[in-house]
Amino acid sequence: MKMKMIVSVLMMMAILAGCTGKNESENSTPAPALSDNKVYKVTFLEFGSTTCIPCKQMKSVLEAVEQNYSDQVKVVFHNIKTDEGAAASETYGIKLIPTQVLLDKNGQEFFRHEGFIPLEGLVVEFKKMGVEVER
Repeated sequence: MKMKMIVSVLMMMAILAGCTGKNESENSTPAPALSDNKVYKVTFLEFGSTTCIPCKQMKSVLEAVEQNYSDQVKVVFHNIKTDEGAAASETYGIKLIPTQVLLDKNGQEFFRHEGFIPLEGLVVEFKKMGVEVER
C-alpha cells in the first residue's frame, strides 16, 4: 500500500513537472463547476495544461465540441498546474496529460483516454450516450 502511494505521488510530481516547470496558477482561470442546473447527456472533462504540446493540440478539439455539441455536452477544462486542477486530477486519478474523462448524465465515468484524441474519436463515444450532431 505504501509503495502504491509513493508511486502515485511520484507520478503526480512528474505530471506537475510535465511539459514545463512554469507555474501557471497566476495566469489561469479556475475550471467551472460541473453543475450549472442544466442536464447534459455528457460531461467532457479535459485534464491538461496550457503549455504542453498535446494539451495545446486538444484546444481545437475542445472548441469544436463546445461549438457543435453545446446543448448536449458540457466541456470542463482542468489545468493541473492550478490548485483546483490538481485537486480535480487527484479526484479522478489522472496519471498523465492530456487525459479526457467522459461522464454520463448521472456523473458516472463511461470513457477515459490518455493523450491526444481527435474529435472523431470523441464523437464515437458521444453517440453511445445519445448525443446528436447539431446543425
